[in-house]
Amino acid sequence: MVEQRAPRLFAVVEDEGGEARVEAWGMVLGEHTEVVSAAGDYRMSLDEPDSALWVFTAANDTARLVWV
Repeated sequence: MVEQRAPRLFAVVEDEGGEARVEAWGMVLGEHTEVVSAAGDYRMSLDEPDSALWVFTAANDTARLVWV
């Protein structure tokens, strides 16, 4: 039962010039997604993980989701 209800975890990773870095960490909790920046300076509550990706690709289209 616990495994079935465990949140799905992901990272928002940006790859610039062959160097990847984690920009944020996310967790899918049922019907919503929580995202915290890797620096810890902001967080977001979103409907879905792709919305987090959209936030990071607005400035740089090299961001991607990596499921943990």
